[in-house]
Amino acid sequence: MATKLTYKGYSILVTDNCITILDSYTTDDRPLIRSILKYVRSKAPNNVTKNRSMFSLCNEWIAHSLLYKLGVARSHTRDVDLEYPQSVLHTIAWTILGTF
Repeated sequence: MATKLTYKGYSILVTDNCITILDSYTTDDRPLIRSILKYVRSKAPNNVTKNRSMFSLCNEWIAHSLLYKLGVARSHTRDVDLEYPQSVLHTIAWTILGTF
């Protein structure tokens, strides 16, 4: 069962292995993203918040926002699904794209 949260205007769904931020493409502001993720960590901790670093989660979110702005797979990059576990390929991609 998913936990539904709302914080700073963002709708958030949390399950055991996933955090979904709806309309996440609307920001790539790292301090705001960190604030939202810290809120999620405090209100609905799960395997994602326990096993992935804040750096990793922020990079994935920022990468999704960048891809959305570039028009890449908009139906998949509009929202971000922060999952655990994730593949090594995804980890590398989010790290590279999320640092821009």
